[in-house]
Amino acid sequence: MGAGNAAVEVQAFGLPVRSPVPRHGLLALLASTDVQVVIQRGVGAGANLPSKVSTYLAGGLPIVASLAADTPAAQLLRESGGALLVPPSDPICSPRQ
Repeated sequence: MGAGNAAVEVQAFGLPVRSPVPRHGLLALLASTDVQVVIQRGVGAGANLPSKVSTYLAGGLPIVASLAADTPAAQLLRESGGALLVPPSDPICSPRQ
């Protein structure tokens, strides 16, 4: 288990959190899901495009993303038409398109 798994499980309402998978198991793991999740903190969010965004878009599954609206990642996800964007660092919020 990763160092932050216990804290994530608490925030995930007690749902189990998987341990990291080996690189060769990533595609099978992604294919076994119904939705992909991208979480980016508001601080420094515009500095980069999370690499998982392109991987998730290539997989063709819906994406729920917690990103600042003015970031490159948010713009790309809006243009994709396959993502639901929510404000970062806000556990209870209304989705925005």
